[in-house]
Amino acid sequence: MIDSSDQLQTLNPYVSRETIKKLSDYRDSIIRAKFNLVSKKDKENIWIRHFHDSLRLIKFFEKNDKKIRILDIGSGAGLPGLPLSMVLDKNLFEFVLCESNNKKANFIKDCCDRFDISNVKIINDRVENIKNHSFDYIISRATAKINEIFSMSYHLKKNSTVYLLHKGVHVVDEINSTTKYWKFDYNIHENNLEKGSNIFEAKNIIKSIT
Repeated sequence: MIDSSDQLQTLNPYVSRETIKKLSDYRDSIIRAKFNLVSKKDKENIWIRHFHDSLRLIKFFEKNDKKIRILDIGSGAGLPGLPLSMVLDKNLFEFVLCESNNKKANFIKDCCDRFDISNVKIINDRVENIKNHSFDYIISRATAKINEIFSMSYHLKKNSTVYLLHKGVHVVDEINSTTKYWKFDYNIHENNLEKGSNIFEAKNIIKSIT
């Protein structure tokens, strides 16, 4: 599959041309960065492997009467949070991008300033240190294993919180390991464009009694 903005829009026809332009500028920023935000190989596949993969989460978000609050753990280059924030209605969705690395957090902030993204807050700290917040959705991509994500963010979830985690070929092994410490309902959603790329969806997470 050709990695291009046209292909992204074919796969995601709801994305406006104005947003495609923002995503294109964002892509250029990732490529031009003086430190590695994605692998050298992935710089040739940002539209599909990174942007489209991020936007796969949209179908899982359910609107309600209040603004939806989404936490992106270990956001790195701003993935998946920034592409989602560009596409979704800023009046209905609010994002907190948590990134402990100073350079990466500053990169995300610069992107928000340059691309006029107003529904994103950046927290330059470890997620364990976030206080007095709760989220409707907790998302993460290539950050940590499922058990670790649950442990570091459990204090930020509500009873209704849904976890949406991008996971690779070892997702089943991670799930089996996690069940030793947690009880949860889950589904695995496979990526029909890339074998071994999955979205792990989990609800009703509670600590197991040991």
